Amino acid sequence: MSNRPFLSTKTTRILLPILVSLVSFLAYLNILHHQFVFDDFRVITNNPYIKDWKYLTALFNSDYFKISGELSYRPLVTLSYFIDYAIWGLKPFGFHLTNLLIHTLNTVLVFFLIFKITNNLKLATIASLFFSIHPILTETVNSVGFREDLLCATFFLVTLFFYVKLYTSKYKKICYTISLLAYCFSLLSKEMAISLPLMIFFLDQLFPETETHLKKKIIRYYPGFIFMSIGYMLLRLVFFKSAIEHVAYPGNSLATNFLTMTKVIASYIKLWFFPIVLNPDYHVTFETTPIKLPFLVSLALLACIAFLAVRLYRKQKEITFSILWIFITLIPVMNIIPIGNIMAERYLYLPSFGFCLFAGILILKIHARVPKAYHPLVNACFAAIFILSLAHTIRHNRVWFDKQALWYYTVFNTSCSFNAHNNLGKEYYEKGLLDKAIEEYTIALSKASEVRYAYPIAHYNLGIAYDEKGMYDASIQAYRNALRIEPKNGDTHNNLAITLFKDGQVDLAIEEFRAAITQDSDNPTYHDNLAKLYDKINMPNEAKTERDMAHRLKP
Repeated sequence: MSNRPFLSTKTTRILLPILVSLVSFLAYLNILHHQFVFDDFRVITNNPYIKDWKYLTALFNSDYFKISGELSYRPLVTLSYFIDYAIWGLKPFGFHLTNLLIHTLNTVLVFFLIFKITNNLKLATIASLFFSIHPILTETVNSVGFREDLLCATFFLVTLFFYVKLYTSKYKKICYTISLLAYCFSLLSKEMAISLPLMIFFLDQLFPETETHLKKKIIRYYPGFIFMSIGYMLLRLVFFKSAIEHVAYPGNSLATNFLTMTKVIASYIKLWFFPIVLNPDYHVTFETTPIKLPFLVSLALLACIAFLAVRLYRKQKEITFSILWIFITLIPVMNIIPIGNIMAERYLYLPSFGFCLFAGILILKIHARVPKAYHPLVNACFAAIFILSLAHTIRHNRVWFDKQALWYYTVFNTSCSFNAHNNLGKEYYEKGLLDKAIEEYTIALSKASEVRYAYPIAHYNLGIAYDEKGMYDASIQAYRNALRIEPKNGDTHNNLAITLFKDGQVDLAIEEFRAAITQDSDNPTYHDNLAKLYDKINMPNEAKTERDMAHRLKP
C-alpha cells in the first residue's frame, strides 16, 4: 500500500479531522432528545451515590461498591456521572451530550492514531469515518450507563498515540508519562484496557522505528506498562473486589464456555459486516457439543481469519494489525474470566477500531485495483455504503428514545434474551395491562430456562402482577418460586407477606414480615408494613413498637 497522502497540506490535515468529527456529531445528534434507558436507571436515576459530593471519597476505598451499587471498579466513569449530575441534575440531555462529545473525540483520536501509525491520510479519513457512523456503536453511545466503553476507548487511544509519538518527539519523557497516565485512566474506566500492553508489543513488531530496536524499547518502556497492569490487577482482585462479582461459566463448564464463545465471536464478526438487525440484549444458547453446525461454521470462520493474519503478517502489516487489534481487545470479554453478560454490542466499541481500519484498507485496495474508467462507479458504491450506514445509525438511535421504545423493538427480535421480555412486562404492568405483563414474564422465564438460568426477578414480577389481579394463590406461588432461588431477598419476603395477609393467612404473613426484617433490619418499610398488619388485627402494642422502629430508621 502506498503511504503517499492524497492531500498533504497542513490545512487539509486540520480540516479532515474536523470534517470527521462533524459527521460523528451529526450522526448522533438526535440522541440529545432521548430519555434514560437500560442501566441508566440503576447507575444514574436511582443512584443516590452520584447526587451528593460527600460520597466522592468512596471512589477510592472499598465503600465504592456498597454505596454506588456497581459490580466493577470504574471510578472515572462514576466521577463523570458526579460531574454531569452537578451540572444537569437528572436531565437526560446533559448526560447524552457528554456521551456524544466523548464519541466525537474518539473519532478524532482514531483519525490521528491511524495517521500517526501509517502516515496515510486517506486511510485515516476513511477508517475514522467508518468509526463515526458504524451502526454497531449505537448501543454504547446511546446508553449513558455504558459510558465505561467510551471512556476506556478514549484513554486507550490516547495511550497509543503518545506511545507512537514519543519516538519522533523531542519530549520523550513527557510523551511516555502521558501514555502511562492515560493507560491508568483507561484501566480505571473499564477492565478491557488490560489488553493494551499486548497491543503495544504487536505495534512495535509490525511498525518498527529505525532509530530504536525492539529490545531497547522493551527494556526502556515496557516495564512501566507491565507494572501498571500488575498493580491494577492487584487493586481489582484484592483491594477492590465486589462481593457479588462472581459469575460461573456457561453451564458451569469450561468446555461449554469455549464452544459458546466461539459462536459469539463469529457473531460479532457478522455484525460488523452486516449490522442490519441489532439487539440490546442477546439470547445466547449454550453450545455443548463440537459437532453442531453453528460451532463448526464459527470455528471455520475464525480459522480462516487466523490463517489470513499469519499469511499477511509481514507483507500486509496494516491488515495484520487490524485483525490483531480486533482479537486482542476482545480477549477481556471472551469470558475467559466469567462475566455476567457473554454477548453485547457495547463490547465491540474498542475492537471496532480494528474493523474500521480493516474496512479502510479494503476500500483503498479495491479502489487501486479497479481500472480508472470504473472509479466513478466504485466511488458511488462506497459512498452508498457510507450513506446507508449513516442512515441506519440515525434510524437505530430512535430505538433508544425511551425504555418503552427500546423493549418494544427488542422483543420482536428473535435473538432477544429473557431480560427484554421481563422489561417489556414491567412496561405493560406500569400501563395497567396485567395480562400482557404476565404473558411477557412467562415468556421471560421460558427463555431463561433455555440457558438454565433460574431468573428470580421474573418470578418476583409475576407475583406482583398476579397480586394486582387478585390471583393470590398464583401470586404466593410466584413469590415462593423467587425465594427458592434467592431465599435472602427481603423485598420478596415483604411482598409475599402482603399477599398472604390479603389472602387471610395472617400468621404466615407475620412470619414473612419477620423474615424480611431478618434480612434487612434497617429497612423502615418492613417495620412499617408489619405495624400496619398489627393495627388491623388489633395488636396495638406490637404495632407501636414496629412503628417507632420505622420512624427511627427513616432518614
